[in-house]
Amino acid sequence: MATAVRAGRLAVPDDDLQWEMGRRVREVLEAAGYRRYEISNYARPGFRSVHNQIYWRTEEYLALGPGGCGFLGSVRYSNVKPVDRYCSLLERDQSPIGQREELTASTLASDRIILGLRLQEGVPLSWIRERFGPSRDALLEAWKAQGHIVQEREIIRLTESGRLVSDSIFVEFL
Repeated sequence: MATAVRAGRLAVPDDDLQWEMGRRVREVLEAAGYRRYEISNYARPGFRSVHNQIYWRTEEYLALGPGGCGFLGSVRYSNVKPVDRYCSLLERDQSPIGQREELTASTLASDRIILGLRLQEGVPLSWIRERFGPSRDALLEAWKAQGHIVQEREIIRLTESGRLVSDSIFVEFL
């Protein structure tokens, strides 16, 4: 590791050290009155990021300004980034949208599940069943057995170990 630091690069800590670092961060924040409400976000009660929760709950938002990103109905889009180009398009009464993607019902449902699983509240099992039917039941049972998810009544939530491997879970899930 010392060689990597001297060369201007840091080595990624091993899994055990990452787990320990995450545990310690959680302890310090919780002792200070912060509560986790999303995989990588903590806040004191009543002070969650209203802005970011719009994304995690797959609600609509407008793209304003150069490089702004929006989501309306089933369309995800972004404005052109260069300020001069953005202004020029508006001056000519043209749309500043640079990229536009029409999302399928399947993609929208998957996004709602994955983004919802990032939240401490988790997602209703009914969302998973609406999107996948019973085809993910065995996978959910395996993750429960591994301690990566918990089911409380009809809500599925990631556990601490599930948060650490959430990217792998999301890829495998879809």
